[in-house]
Amino acid sequence: MKFLYLIAAATAFAAAPAAAEVVHQSSVPHNGSALSANYEASTTTKLRQIGGGPRMATNCLWQSEVSVERKLSDASGQPVAALSRTVGTAKLAEGVHPAACATIGDSSGARFTGGADNVRSAALAAAESDRTALHAELASLGSLGRSSAH
Repeated sequence: MKFLYLIAAATAFAAAPAAAEVVHQSSVPHNGSALSANYEASTTTKLRQIGGGPRMATNCLWQSEVSVERKLSDASGQPVAALSRTVGTAKLAEGVHPAACATIGDSSGARFTGGADNVRSAALAAAESDRTALHAELASLGSLGRSSAH
């Protein structure tokens, strides 16, 4: 019986990533041309089930995060992989669902993230805070394509 209790009390993890969405675009001047910076946000919700023992209620702890990816491309539209990266991750919301994690439906996404405006504002904050870092990275690289001309 104790073995079954331990199995029921064990935690289960699940992640539900949402599709990436471009939340900000900017043009960055570099060596006489313009680079295009797109910032894409995607959300992930992690679930952890607790309880479920003989005298314990089953609950689902959840936590949602937004991850912001910078994708840079040159004037011809070619991606610049060296400067494309994750620029920020922020916790959006967390809470408890008073039942098993398996009972959570797909329609709960807005509840977990706090809504589209919450995701967008967190992503815009990450993009804005990346501005200085991007300019520093461009300055340290010097001229893109200079080494490929050899």
